[in-house]
Amino acid sequence: MQIAKINAWILPSLLVCSLSANLLLTQRLRAVPSIGFTGPNSLPIGTQLPPLEFKHEDGSPALVNWNTGQPTLIYFFDPYCVWCKRNADALASLVDQTTPRLRFYSYTARLKGLDEFRKATKHSMPVLTDGSEDIRKALHLSSTPTTVLVDTEGKVVQVWRGAYMGATGKAVSKYFQARLAAVPVGPHP
Repeated sequence: MQIAKINAWILPSLLVCSLSANLLLTQRLRAVPSIGFTGPNSLPIGTQLPPLEFKHEDGSPALVNWNTGQPTLIYFFDPYCVWCKRNADALASLVDQTTPRLRFYSYTARLKGLDEFRKATKHSMPVLTDGSEDIRKALHLSSTPTTVLVDTEGKVVQVWRGAYMGATGKAVSKYFQARLAAVPVGPHP
């Protein structure tokens, strides 16, 4: 009789434990940034890009041509993106180590909060915007941060999604032969 009572509690107890474990894992997965997975929305490597019309943050027009003698790195960010803020030192270390070899632009669709972002991160790259979805569609940009490398002929060479940590950090570091600053993973900055 006591064995039957014990057995009656085993199944519900296991179900509660399983549900709790799944909820905990779901929370942890949501806290992990993108690590460079490519999916159906990714910009295919080898895509030929035309010159792109942006705007400088002051609203003046900016045309980005690719045939400048240097590959171009475009860093897509948002001033309110937590991972963009956390990635700031890693990005700065990449810029410092590759400036003579690369031309850098950062791109955001939202200028609100940019001054605060710059103060908090010491972001020094030229900031471009467009005020529409045209650039985001052309470069298949959907998540921040995203890094797109374009060669001198306008062909997409690499696309890295997410902060420069884990697999993305290793891939960026290896590609550029650069030692990147660590990306903090603690509480929101």
